[in-house]
Amino acid sequence: IGEHTTGDLEETIVILRGRGEARIDNAKLQIEANTILYIPPQTSHDIKNTGSVVLEYVFITSKAENL
Repeated sequence: IGEHTTGDLEETIVILRGRGEARIDNAKLQIEANTILYIPPQTSHDIKNTGSVVLEYVFITSKAENL
C-alpha cells in the first residue's frame, strides 16, 4: 500500500490470508494468517505481500483516546 501514517488515528490490522512483511517505523515483521498488528497514531507503516497468493487483511482505524 505504500508507507504512510494514519495521522491521529490508531490502526489494527488483521491478516486473513497469505504471507507478507509489515514495516512499522524501522522494524520489519513477518506476517501471515491470524496475525494481528497494532499501529499507534503518527507511526509510519507499510504492508507488503511476500507470498505466492493474494495477501488479504482488514484494517480498522479509530480515534486514539488518552485515558
